[in-house]
Amino acid sequence: MQIMYNDQKKGEIKVLVEELEDLWSLYNIIKPGDMVKARTFRRVVLRDGDTGERKPMVLQIQVEKCEFHEYSNRLRVLGQIREGPDDFVSIGQYHTLNLEKGTKVLIIKDKWYKHELKRLEKSTQYSSNKFVLVAAIESGLATIGIISNYSLTIISTIRHNIPGKRYRNQSKNKSREEIQFFDSVTGVIIENVKKQEITMVIICGPGFLKEQFNQYLRTTVEKEKLTLEIRIASASSATESAINEIIKNGTIAGFIADHRLTIETHLMDEFIERLGKDNGLFTYGFKETLIAAQLGSVQDLLITDQVLRSQINKEDRKNLEELFYLVENGRGIIHIISTLHPAGDQLHNYSGIAALLRFKVQ
Repeated sequence: MQIMYNDQKKGEIKVLVEELEDLWSLYNIIKPGDMVKARTFRRVVLRDGDTGERKPMVLQIQVEKCEFHEYSNRLRVLGQIREGPDDFVSIGQYHTLNLEKGTKVLIIKDKWYKHELKRLEKSTQYSSNKFVLVAAIESGLATIGIISNYSLTIISTIRHNIPGKRYRNQSKNKSREEIQFFDSVTGVIIENVKKQEITMVIICGPGFLKEQFNQYLRTTVEKEKLTLEIRIASASSATESAINEIIKNGTIAGFIADHRLTIETHLMDEFIERLGKDNGLFTYGFKETLIAAQLGSVQDLLITDQVLRSQINKEDRKNLEELFYLVENGRGIIHIISTLHPAGDQLHNYSGIAALLRFKVQ
C-alpha cells in the first residue's frame, strides 16, 4: 500500500491499494461512521423508462458496512452518499464502493488511533497473500480446498466408485475408474490454479494413492506448461478434517514458513493447550486481558477481526487503543485473527480476545 496523503489535523489519509493484503488491512481499519471517498461507477437514469447507464464519478460515503471478498480481490464498502456530483446523485442515497488493486481511496476519521496508523504503516511494506491448494485424496474420495492468509475454503468434494474384489476383471475396471477419478480431481485443481494466484499444491491423504496421483498431476501440469510447486503430505483421511490436520500439525508452515493462517492456528492451539492444562499462562476476555497487559505479562495478544470492527463508539475504541498500547509497550505481539477460518471461530467462542502470558497473573 502506498500512503499518498496524510493530514492528521483533518483526519484524512489517502492511500493507493497495491495488493490484496492492503484490502485486508483496510477491512480492519475502516469502521462504521468513517467517511470513504473513491472513484466509482453508478447507474444513472436520465429519462423515465430508461434502464440508465453506468457513469464514472467520485463519491464520498459514510460507512455502514464493509465486506471483504477475498476471491474476487475486492473490498465492498456500503454507506450513504455524503458528497458527489449534484447532477447524478442525491445526498443520503446508498452506494457501494468496490475497492480493488489500483484504487485510490481517501479515508476520513474523527480520530485515527495509533493501532490503526501502525497497521496502515505496516501495510506499506510489501506482503503478499499466499494461496495454497490442498487436495486430500484416497480411493474414490477427494476433498479440495484453498488456504489463504485469511481463510480455508472447501471448493469441491469428489466421489467416484472404484471397483473392489467382487469384480471379475478387477484390475482393468479399477484402472479405468481410477483414471477417471484422477481426471476429475486434476480438472478442478488445474481450473483453480489458472483462476487464482496459486503457486503450490499439497496432496495429502492416507496410503499410497497420493503418490500415484502426484505423478498423474505432474504429467498434466507439464502438458499445460504451468509453473506449480507440488508437495506431498500424510493425513488420516480425504475429508475436510485432513486439511485442518495438516494446518494444525505444522505441515504447511514447513512448506511456507511465514504463512499467516498456519501461524494463527498454532497460536490458537497453544492457547487451547494452556487452557486444558490450566497452568495460568493464558487469559481471555477484555477485562482479564487488560489486567494482564497492565502487568506486562502479555506475550501474544489474539483478537478476532470481528471484535476489532465491532468497536464502534469512542469509549470502546479508546479502551482497545489502551490495550494495544500496553501490549506493545510490554513487548508483546498483536495478532488479528480472521474469523474466516477455524482458529478465528475458536477464538470467537472465547469472547474474541485472548492472550498467551509470560507469567501467571493473580
